[in-house]
Amino acid sequence: MRTTYRPASRLTSIAAGLTVSLASLVAVAPPVASAQTRATASKAAAHRAITIVERITPSSKLAPDDQKYDAFSQPFLTVYAGQRVTITFENYDTAQHSFTVPQLGISEIFKGAVRDGAVATKTVTLTFAHPGTYHWKCVFPCDGYSMTNQGYMTGTITVLR
Repeated sequence: MRTTYRPASRLTSIAAGLTVSLASLVAVAPPVASAQTRATASKAAAHRAITIVERITPSSKLAPDDQKYDAFSQPFLTVYAGQRVTITFENYDTAQHSFTVPQLGISEIFKGAVRDGAVATKTVTLTFAHPGTYHWKCVFPCDGYSMTNQGYMTGTITVLR
């Protein structure tokens, strides 16, 4: 529940001309919505378009073997069915990469950065129609560990109802 606060109007002057409010804030609660109104508002909020920035950085994620490997910054995404999702891929690696979801026929390929320290970007907008968990991967091999372990060059998209 959201509460609106309104300051009381009594003010008192104190030494050196400073003005301080002596009264406490008065809480005013908004009217209570019906369960149906809340459910409709919740569903509408869940389907608002979102924007995600996905960074691909070489040798950035520490693995259990104490080595750093190439990785996407957000390998596990959660969205809602019907929600418009804009993803900006920022590739800090000089190699090209992809965001490929075979089950959905998605294969977005993005170029590598022109030099170390630079970034190549590509923005795509997707809408996932059906709830479920979908596995994505980069189809361009970089290192064996990143390609075969979840959370590096592979991950999941969970689409909620």
